[in-house]
Amino acid sequence: MESERRILYEQEWNNTWESFLRALRSHDDFDPVYWLYRLVTGGLRYLYFKIGIHHLGSVQHWRSTVPIFGMGLICTVLMSYVFSLRNELANSWCNIESVISQETSPEQQRRIVCPRLYIHDGIIAYLGFMIMFHFISACWRSPGVVLSSEYEGIDGHEEDPVRIPPFLKWKSADARGGCFGWNPTLNIVAERNLVALYTASIPSSTETDIFPSLEWTYCDKCKILRPPRCHHSSVCNRCILEFDHHCVWLNNCIGKNNYRDFVLLLFFLTIGCIYGIAILCRHFFGPLRHQIHVHGWHLMYDQGTGFLNISPLHILLGALVWGELDPESIIKLVFPLLVSVGIIQVVFLSSHVRYILAGRTTLEHKILLDRQMDMLTHHRVEYEVPPNPFDRGWVENLRATLGRNFLLTMFLPLQVVPTSIPHQKKST
Repeated sequence: MESERRILYEQEWNNTWESFLRALRSHDDFDPVYWLYRLVTGGLRYLYFKIGIHHLGSVQHWRSTVPIFGMGLICTVLMSYVFSLRNELANSWCNIESVISQETSPEQQRRIVCPRLYIHDGIIAYLGFMIMFHFISACWRSPGVVLSSEYEGIDGHEEDPVRIPPFLKWKSADARGGCFGWNPTLNIVAERNLVALYTASIPSSTETDIFPSLEWTYCDKCKILRPPRCHHSSVCNRCILEFDHHCVWLNNCIGKNNYRDFVLLLFFLTIGCIYGIAILCRHFFGPLRHQIHVHGWHLMYDQGTGFLNISPLHILLGALVWGELDPESIIKLVFPLLVSVGIIQVVFLSSHVRYILAGRTTLEHKILLDRQMDMLTHHRVEYEVPPNPFDRGWVENLRATLGRNFLLTMFLPLQVVPTSIPHQKKST
């Protein structure tokens, strides 16, 4: 069985690489996010069995530790600002050092006011809180699960002869949300109501050539009849309503119920990275320009003559433990991190905004691209995208994802429950 899966993933990787090369030579639109996703996932699946990592048996439990690592990175950046970068910005923006040097008493020093710094503190606190809020919400919140028939009789009333409690405890080690040590709970009644609301909002159409399909499908693995746009996740082994993708960083699937939190997490991460890059840009490139002017382009650390003049890892860790890490070194570490994460977030956020405006999910966009590539490869003709019955127009598509009053609620720490929005014909 393992050898068959290894051969299957090897063939899948070879086909993916050949398709990638054909896409590069094609005159059609090239989607770098799509191909990056396919190459990374296909390569990791192949290496997973090729190297023999699957024999370790503990890989599954490492999934639940990834959200801790993600939250740790966010907290590290915030703590570096609180304990070090804030003083550096205060000296630059408010001339605190020049004011203090004018024979001011300690009481007068404490009364020095810098409105610009206080506004900046508020922005940092707000962005940090919103990022953590939506990270935790998307991680712990159910994506919208279509449950099997054994839960049909559960409605939470004590007089009902219920064999299974109305709340289920998902295992974070099974990649069903939460993180190591904290397992999420599933409200069966809420899940049934969400599916019922979604089912009531399914549009009707007489057209046959449409995508996504309006037909109900049967899942052989879950043994359930599921509504349109519901797909089975091979990672957490359950059927997800409006399945978008499975996010490793959140240890959870992204679906109808937590897609809003996921998109807003990308949004505030992008804003936070851009804001951090803007305020640290001068503090990063100023010393860097001086370093290059004095010592030239020495990439490695060598008696203070390196490109970034960053000490070796063991020296950095020692200075961090003893609280002796200077602000300049922190800026040299934080700024490249913000730039790299910011670029990634801009790419992902722009892709998801495009999917939302088109009324599609990431999986549906991938399916369309696969069909387009198949038509080009085997028939040498362009694939005509069929009409989307779930596309209400870009305004209603945004409301369906972010909420009715999304221009207000998206900036507040709120969990908006997806509601049933009647489908109307898109205005032309």
